[in-house]
Amino acid sequence: MTIHIAKRGQGAAQYADVAFLDSARSDDSTRAFMAGIHVETVAEPEPKTILVSTDGRRLHMATWEGAHGPAWNDIPAGEYNLIKGKGEYILETVENPAAFPEWRRVTPDYTGRPTIAVAKSDKKYAAGADLAHAIVNVFQHTGATLNADYVSDIIAADSWTVQGAEYPKGAEKPVLFTNHTKVAVVMPMAPACK
Repeated sequence: MTIHIAKRGQGAAQYADVAFLDSARSDDSTRAFMAGIHVETVAEPEPKTILVSTDGRRLHMATWEGAHGPAWNDIPAGEYNLIKGKGEYILETVENPAAFPEWRRVTPDYTGRPTIAVAKSDKKYAAGADLAHAIVNVFQHTGATLNADYVSDIIAADSWTVQGAEYPKGAEKPVLFTNHTKVAVVMPMAPACK
């Protein structure tokens, strides 16, 4: 099965979600099972499609529900190769795929933990300052040192709520970024020395 997701028109919202997922896919040839997109479908209580990508250090997830239209909920569950074409992404079914990692096990439940708001920047000159502010803010609350490239990929297009474990344990625990339809989980970088 091949699914085309156009940058403009009917698939524009999906294109942005797939671009978000694309940034967390593995490019390590020894981890080919993490180079694509994992798709799950949920029928109850509301039909939705969950798309997940990971490179082992971060995980991105997008949820497509009724707002994206019923056709998007018809994508069969499974593993898909992701091909970036001119103005579109193409999802192609993977034949005989290896098992995708159990992504729910690494998605933390920080229910009740304080949140940090991280806003998207609309101005290119402010993006570096916003990125630095987001990273420092997360570090101050959790002790987690995050890869700037990973945080930049996340905050580039959306505003987020961020949660992490309490400092000092938060320095070694994943940081959770959430917004309306997307989730990102980022593992902190290992400390240079202890």
